[in-house]
Amino acid sequence: MKSRAICLEVFVEISEKELEELRDKPLNNVLRFSTNVEGEEDYYIPMELWLAGNQEEDLRVEQNPENTYFGNAENVSFFINQEFYDLLKENGSYGQRFYGADGKLIVQVKDR
Repeated sequence: MKSRAICLEVFVEISEKELEELRDKPLNNVLRFSTNVEGEEDYYIPMELWLAGNQEEDLRVEQNPENTYFGNAENVSFFINQEFYDLLKENGSYGQRFYGADGKLIVQVKDR
């Protein structure tokens, strides 16, 4: 899995094998976060991608600490529901907004 973020647009690339593994366990990675400000260094944030099949909303995001700038989070977890997973599996790519309309998670299956 590879992941990066430019401000609150998060892009995650996973393999077919990881897509199948997601059914049974979370995927872990380090999110490379950049602010798009020249000269400012990237942040590296531990992240997890979970399948929360019974969850109502397509995407839920939890970060720790909760009320801090996204780039300063100690870790972040993305929880997708079954519909998100099914559309990702069917189309090879799927995305959804979070934090109102400020953030966006796009997951891409590699080589599709």
